[in-house]
Amino acid sequence: MASVRTSAYKIRNDGKSTGPKGRYLFWYRDESGTSRVESCDSLQDALDTAWRKERDQRCTPHTIEGPDGAVSETDLQGWLDARSREAAAERRRWHEERQGQPIYYVQIRSLDDVEGAYTIEDDEQQALRIARDLKLPGRVKVYSVIVPDASDPDHVENEQVILDWND
Repeated sequence: MASVRTSAYKIRNDGKSTGPKGRYLFWYRDESGTSRVESCDSLQDALDTAWRKERDQRCTPHTIEGPDGAVSETDLQGWLDARSREAAAERRRWHEERQGQPIYYVQIRSLDDVEGAYTIEDDEQQALRIARDLKLPGRVKVYSVIVPDASDPDHVENEQVILDWND
């Protein structure tokens, strides 16, 4: 796997980035634009934190500062871009493997009618068990969606209700 040298930092795309021992500070701006910092145990931990926060759209990464100074913004952004491409490829592979197969969801309605869904990959019985174990009459629904062919621009998600809100 190719690596990029920045001072004493060895940034790799295989989850094995290394640098001097010590604390690493991950600097970022949160959704409101406020500068924040998180302390991390290693360079890899700081990179993983940057990726997790950026992926969740909770921040804009600024820099990682370690015992040997700042990791260059170019190297940080390059690593994040490579990780994004890898994640996109993983999603495509998952979608191709699952195409035509059902995915099950347990949808739960809160007391103030906010709905959230819990995904069960491929086990209808597990989805039904979870729904029944919750014991929330009128607030739980189980349904499945067939993973469509992403190359078909006219694809429609085919939702099938298995257990409706009032069942």
